Amino acid sequence: MPSNKCFYFILHIDNLWFSILSNLNYILTGYHTFTELED
Repeated sequence: MPSNKCFYFILHIDNLWFSILSNLNYILTGYHTFTELED
């Protein structure tokens, strides 16, 4: 079942990317509001 393993691998990478992107978005918005508060 190589295709099955490949599918799970891609799915795992996709979840990882989604997690990274949402974390980046959270950090960027937090940083933006922080800089706005500093102003």
